Amino acid sequence: MSEIRRRRKDKFSERIPLKRETMASQLIKNWRSKIFLLLSILFSIFLYVYIRNSFFIPTNVLQKSELPRSEIEDIYKETSWGTLRPHLYFGLKTKQILSPLFGLLWYEQPRQQFIQNLPLRHWCDHADPVKYGWEAHDGRTFGRQKITDGDLVVFFY
Repeated sequence: MSEIRRRRKDKFSERIPLKRETMASQLIKNWRSKIFLLLSILFSIFLYVYIRNSFFIPTNVLQKSELPRSEIEDIYKETSWGTLRPHLYFGLKTKQILSPLFGLLWYEQPRQQFIQNLPLRHWCDHADPVKYGWEAHDGRTFGRQKITDGDLVVFFY
């Protein structure tokens, strides 16, 4: 009888860890499903906010500004703005002394990790292999310019 009791104790003691492992695996499965559910909900909220903002923001941006207009009345005349910036591939400014300046700057993405001289294009230089010029321009209301820099071709209308 003592052998049977020992066997029963051994069998019983062997079963307990199996039940504990099963319970632990169930807890892990429940934990994983809860994390998956939480991540799914967060992703759904992010997607909803992203789609909502991408479609509804332009209507807010198109509202007319209520800021006061510039005190310089001449700034709104069509003869005020123009391509008056020399030695640039493309540049705009007004005829005023303290005019805001607008221009174009570009470069080719380097293929190396470190580059000594980054070839920026902004100022006209005879050493640059860039072709540029106005195809049509009246100096007041419109212009059409083409800039060719290797494979890059930019049109301004």
